[in-house]
Amino acid sequence: MTRVLILLGITALACRDKEAPKPATPGSAAVAVSAPAPVPKPRADKAPELLPGFGSDKVAVNVEDRFKNEDVDVAWKSHVEADLKKRLAKHPPSELECKASVCRLAITGSEADISAAIDDMQSLHDAAQSLTLSRPDPTKVVAYLTYERAD
Repeated sequence: MTRVLILLGITALACRDKEAPKPATPGSAAVAVSAPAPVPKPRADKAPELLPGFGSDKVAVNVEDRFKNEDVDVAWKSHVEADLKKRLAKHPPSELECKASVCRLAITGSEADISAAIDDMQSLHDAAQSLTLSRPDPTKVVAYLTYERAD
């Protein structure tokens, strides 16, 4: 019984000076917490970018610039372009070019054709490391496929 009274007394002493926090007043050291800044939306006129993988020390590279600056590997190019033409036979690309590890393809057509082609391109994820799509206008979709080569 004595122990219970001692514990009750200690608890009462500990809670005696506890009050609800007072609101900050002007000039006090309290820091106002503001809502987080809104995340900017990507701009449609900016070329798509590839982000580095986890553990990679590479910086993000604009995939279009990477494609433009890459050398051509003729043997790899012909093999991959043939595979892409076969995979996209229902919606053949109007443009197709591969270099050493990046391919660029474009498909043009009606809104329904473009939507169906985009659905078909989802199957390319098993072959390519990444697939970056852009829609420069309603009648065209451009895709950049990057491959990780073990050469």
